[in-house]
Amino acid sequence: MTTTRTAVSPINATVAYSATSVTLFSLVRNSTFRSVTNNTDKKLYIFFSASAATTTTANTVIVAAGTTFVFPTPVYNNVVTAIGEAAGTGSWNTTEYSGG
Repeated sequence: MTTTRTAVSPINATVAYSATSVTLFSLVRNSTFRSVTNNTDKKLYIFFSASAATTTTANTVIVAAGTTFVFPTPVYNNVVTAIGEAAGTGSWNTTEYSGG
């Protein structure tokens, strides 16, 4: 028996570094993979929430400079916000697969 799978294409985005809260991922009901690469010189604070991320209390995961965070399975499909430490430079690269 052969199983056919629907091909999926990644959704890649580059989010400019920000010391104020930004949205990394929008609400997607069928996301099967999400990752964020921190291409900055400062820590990235990710918050699994549509509320504003903070570096103090409103964060779920802290990602070191130059590293990648891969969301655990099952993938969190709601809005994800993030904020960088003060005075950073660079960007955050996001990848998401949906459906399939």
